[in-house]
Amino acid sequence: MIFLLAERARNEFRVISGEEALSAAEKFLPPGHLRIYLEVAGLPALEAREAYTLGAKVKEGYRRAYRVTYLDDWRRGERGWQGTLVFYLDLSDGGVDPQGTLSLIFLTESPQDCLYRLTVNLGAFE
Repeated sequence: MIFLLAERARNEFRVISGEEALSAAEKFLPPGHLRIYLEVAGLPALEAREAYTLGAKVKEGYRRAYRVTYLDDWRRGERGWQGTLVFYLDLSDGGVDPQGTLSLIFLTESPQDCLYRLTVNLGAFE
């Protein structure tokens, strides 16, 4: 989110301080929450994007994303529909080391039971 705020400030020919950026970002995404962008391709219909879900391993179980939205980049290609899904996770109650790794599960309710496990190194972000 901070990247988007900084980019917006640059496009408006103004300078944004770190404090201002963090304050503005908290209005869009509370502390301890995470927004994850995933691009998908090959969907047979635009409605099929509702079949995707994301979860994060927290403590002994998985926590499902509490919100899913879509960017406006969806288009029909040779292999079907493609675009970006945006998932929101609440990790504010602990159980996740902000300098460690986060295990994510990305799955779809398709007949083939597609499931992907992703590992994100949170310590690599600045």
